[in-house]
Formats: sequence, structure tokens, C-alpha cells
Amino acid sequence: MFDVSRGLWPNFGNYLCAEETSAALNEGRSTSAEYDYKESTGNNDEDDLDPDGDDDDGDGDWDSEDDELDHDDSAYGSAQAEFSREAHPELQVQADVELDVAAFDEFLELLYEVCLTLCTETFIAGQPGSTLLVYFSGILGFSKDCQHFLLARQYCPQLSGLIYIQRLLLLERALPLRPYHTIGIPQRPHTQQLERLNEIRADHMVLGSEPPLAELVSLRNFGRTIARTEPPSILFYWSDDGETVSNGSLQLTMDKFRELPEYFTSRAEELCGSLMYGLEPEIDLASVKDDLANSQSGYCFVKHPANGLESAYKELLIRAYSSSKGALARDGHWRWPIVMSYLKQVTELEEMLAGGLYVEGGSCPRVRELFALECENGPFTSCGIYVWGGSVVYVARHHKAKRQTNREFYVVRFLPARLSRVMYLYLVYIRRLANLLRREQVGHSEIVQKNSDERNERLLFHVNGKAWSTSHLTEILVNATSKTWNQAINVRLYRQLAIAITERHVREVYTPFNRYDDLSSGADRNAVFAWQSGHRPLQGCYPTRRGHSKPFPESTPI
Repeated sequence: MFDVSRGLWPNFGNYLCAEETSAALNEGRSTSAEYDYKESTGNNDEDDLDPDGDDDDGDGDWDSEDDELDHDDSAYGSAQAEFSREAHPELQVQADVELDVAAFDEFLELLYEVCLTLCTETFIAGQPGSTLLVYFSGILGFSKDCQHFLLARQYCPQLSGLIYIQRLLLLERALPLRPYHTIGIPQRPHTQQLERLNEIRADHMVLGSEPPLAELVSLRNFGRTIARTEPPSILFYWSDDGETVSNGSLQLTMDKFRELPEYFTSRAEELCGSLMYGLEPEIDLASVKDDLANSQSGYCFVKHPANGLESAYKELLIRAYSSSKGALARDGHWRWPIVMSYLKQVTELEEMLAGGLYVEGGSCPRVRELFALECENGPFTSCGIYVWGGSVVYVARHHKAKRQTNREFYVVRFLPARLSRVMYLYLVYIRRLANLLRREQVGHSEIVQKNSDERNERLLFHVNGKAWSTSHLTEILVNATSKTWNQAINVRLYRQLAIAITERHVREVYTPFNRYDDLSSGADRNAVFAWQSGHRPLQGCYPTRRGHSKPFPESTPI
């Protein structure tokens, strides 16, 4: 399959080009090839079904045979090379590509067989460490410098990766989409697929089986239990007056901490003023209508008929077109350098908004949950930005809480007044104009975007339909903290810092509330109705499950 002495991999450099060339050639010579084939073989109905397929297979065999003869007959080899390269170079390229693809497919099947062998390896003398995967998982428990072992919370993600890959490999072994001819695995049957899956599951995936998967799952569960007893990953120290927090080289006062939200807000206002071309519409968020229960695809507060904002961005477009300074177009043609500069400022504004949403909406959300926000409803998703009570709010869906409780968990965060105004202008005017400019840019540069996901275009923070990565917010936060605090802070450290400040200062200003309280002097008197029905509020049966929607019934049953 490969030249082991040279250690060469198959050459796929011209695979796509050769594939397109061969497709064009097949169309051009289909008529002549079919005619020549019939003339040489006669009217054989069985062969006429697929003449080109047999010819391709034959060509591959002859090419490999010719390659062997090249070592013995240099004259024939040079003649054959001259024929293939000068007379018909495209045929030689096509044959080489077919051989390379076949060799690479065979290599992938053999590699898959090696992976299956590791996943299904059984213990020797009942010792899990006798299998290669379990032994290798122990190596993953070392630190990078091999000076100490990883903590349980650091080691469990390594095990999760091994478990996930093994599940995929075993699932493909149970129900392969296509046959593996080299290693003898047939394609999955059309019927009794569940029975086939249960066979593989019982042999290799359930707890108590000898293959490594069950042992790794058990080891990860034990690691999660140990992780709860470990000390926090980051420890903060407070000064006696409670105004300075420190962690290693980090030392931060509360006054400095408040400068970060101000930086994001002031910079966002500055960029917004520049992008609006002097347009200052009257904004009264208290009068903006929104419907949080509307699940229609494409809906957002901008498209609410009572607001009349769907065409508001055209006013900004007219100003940007007719502006005497920095106009986006002149004499009916786009000024692309200025358009690119405008879009660059839009991206910077989005970065400031992302930083503002992260640090100014209360406790910090997780980055992936923040970047999963959508500015309008999708076919199967909900909008994450609303206007409620005179403020712009965003609703984050917490996936970690759902995994642990199997219940949906949403957190609503309110933006401050200044940041709410910037977000409103961005969604109503700037974002819609930027989308128009990007569409014009695509048409101008003749870039065809294929397989674009319509849902991703609704994401609040995205690049070409793909959500921002978590490292993007890290870069934003590092740049901001370097300017305001003179020390770079990443997302992980800032989140822990915000939690520490919350536990130190915010807990002192709120009053605890227990909605299940039915015994103390401050308990809700309506809890008596739950008692009369034989339940307590803690059971979750009051008030919704027993029909206690009102404090007193309208009529007393007889």
C-alpha cells in the first residue's frame, strides 16, 4: 500500500483539481467511449449496464502492472511515461488519484481496526492496567512538567475525551454507515438495528464489562466525587477594610474594579456616535413594545408592528450615503475603503458590547452561553435580547444547570441605561446597515458562500455565521484590563474575581428569601391552602399543581 522504506504518505495535493478534470473528461468522451466499447464487445446486455465502471477498474490494474515493469524495462517505461504525460496527461492524473484514494481508504480502515482493537481489549488476570487505554489514561494524570499529579477536576476532562471517542468508535462498529471491505465489517442492516446495538453495548459498554470503557467511566465518576473535596482553584485575599483584593501578583481595589465597566460603556458610546453619522433619534425604551411569548421565527422587538422600527435603518443609510465627510458611496458607487473601515468599527463596537454584557449584567455568564445569544427567533430557537421595563435585557440559557437537574434554567440580566441605549441603536440601526454592506461586499468581490447556516446569522456575535470562540472574549478582556488596571486578566480569573467580590460585598445588601417557608413569622399566609390540601410548598404541589391560582376560591363547593 505504501513505500515503507521511503515513509511516504499518499499525495493528495491535486485531488480536487484532478477530480474536476476527470469529471469534465468523462462528460466529453462518454459518447465515444460507449461506441468503442460496443464495437469491440458486441451487444452484450450485461456489460452494457456499466461499461465505464469496468474500464476504470481495468485501467487501475494495468497502471499498477506498468509500474512494476518500469523497473525492468526503462525503454518501455519512458515510452509509457511519454504517452501518459504528453499525449494524455489527464488520464495519468486521474489514474494516480484513484490509486491514492484507494490506498488512503485502505489505510483509514486499518487505522479504524487498530482503534477498535484498543477499545475492545480485555483485562489480563482481571487487572485494568493491563489494557493499553487504561494504562495511557494514567499517563494523562501527570502535569505538563511531570513534577506532580493533576487534581481530580483537572484529570476528569481527560477521561471524558477518551470516553467520548470510544463511544463513537463502538457506535460505528455496531451500526456502520458503509461497509469496511478491508477489515471485513459489513454495512449495517436495514432491520434489527437496535438488537445489533445492544449486542455491542452489552459486550463493551455497560458497567462490569472488561473492555476499558467501563473502567474509565467508573474512574471518572470517582474523580468527580473527589473533586468536591478539593480546595478552590483560585484563592483571593482581602485587606482589612475590604477594599483591596489580591491573588498572587494581582492586587486590585474596588475603585479600579469599577473602571472596567465604565471603559466598555464609554468606548461603546464613542463608537456608536461615530457609526450613526450624527443621527440622534429619540429613544424611550419604556414605550418600546416587545413580546417575550412570541415564538414566531424571525421575530424580535425591532419587527414588532407597534414600534415601527423595521425600516428605521434606511434613515441611517441615507445619512451615510449623503454625508459630506466619510460618505460610504459617491456617484452611485460604493467607496470600498471607507466601507471596510466602517465595518471594522462595527466589529470593534460588537467587541465592546460583548465586554459590556459580560461585566455589566450582574454575575458573569459563561462565555459559550453569552455567545449563543440570538437577536431574533429561529425555527427552533428563541431570541435572547428583549426590551422590558424600560431596559434592554438578555436571557441566558444555562446548560450546566440543565445537565445536573434535567430542567431548563434561564437567567435574565438587565443592562444599565447607557449600555441599553447603545444596544438599542446597534440592533435597530447599525447592525442592519452593516448586514446590508456585507451583502454588497459579497456581491462586489464575487464570493459565493455555500452551505451557510441560516440560524447562525441570527447570532448576536458571529463571524461569517460562526459564533465567536471563547478566546475572542479573552482577547477583549485582556486588552481592556491592560488599559484600565495595568495588568492583563483573562476570562477565567475575572469570573472567579467577580464571584469573590459578590460573596464579599453583595451578600451584605440583600435580604434572604425562602419561597418554601411556611413556618416562620414572615411566611406567606397563603401557604395554609397547601396545608389544607395535605401538601407543603416544599413538595412543589403549591400553588400550580393543585389549582391554587387565587388566594380564595370564587365559590365554595357544597
